[in-house]
Amino acid sequence: MSILRTFLLTSLMLSTFAVANLADDGERPAHPAAVEAPSTSFGLGIAFIGRPYAEMDDDLQAMPLGQWERGGFFLRGPELGWGTSVGGPFSVDFFVTSTFEELDPDESPVLSGMEKRKMTAEGGLRLSYRRGMFTASVSFQTDLLGEHEGQRAELELARGFMLGSWMVEPTVGFTWVGEDIVDYYYGVRADEARDGRPAYLGDSTVNFWAGVTVARPVTERWSFFAAASYQSFGDEIKDSPIIDENGTSHAVVGLLYNF
Repeated sequence: MSILRTFLLTSLMLSTFAVANLADDGERPAHPAAVEAPSTSFGLGIAFIGRPYAEMDDDLQAMPLGQWERGGFFLRGPELGWGTSVGGPFSVDFFVTSTFEELDPDESPVLSGMEKRKMTAEGGLRLSYRRGMFTASVSFQTDLLGEHEGQRAELELARGFMLGSWMVEPTVGFTWVGEDIVDYYYGVRADEARDGRPAYLGDSTVNFWAGVTVARPVTERWSFFAAASYQSFGDEIKDSPIIDENGTSHAVVGLLYNF
């Protein structure tokens, strides 16, 4: 569920931007990241999490959210890291994050008898380009805890704009998912195979995703945000015998208090 992580990060950034500009009646800053906004914010979100596994119910979760930045170091939701400008509109981030991905065989009869696939921490590098309200970024992540032992890379394009007091940012992206991740979360090992669930080893694949995030100030300190996204799976995931969806949807709404 790396796309849920992406939209949580975007929601935090846009919410901070909205509060920072509550009283601004002049020209808007080029991008939320350019705003000297409160360095600390905390809040709560409610997330709808689509589950693509066969006969597994979708989930609704409450999520504490937070953002803190100082001296290049940052905490943005599930992401902890350090970033810096590398000249002009370019910046680079080094980070550790959770992607929220896991498989619990107790949640679906189709998965009965399979070994649990756990969440893990991934470390990565992201290069971003910002010009006006347009943002492009590329990132690479790798497993740090030896769970799936795989890698992923992502290209993300976003174009924000103001709609009255609302900050709106549509986003599209592509995620290359390495074969170790595909096998770990979507594969079926030989000793897990049974009638109707053959052994399956996937290869690397590319997912496409799109979504939109909105945020607006509620008071001088509080801001509201909402985001929704859909991710279309590559063939190597769609062909898995434990998957019965071509993609998955996520949505989150919440409030943030900016200190």
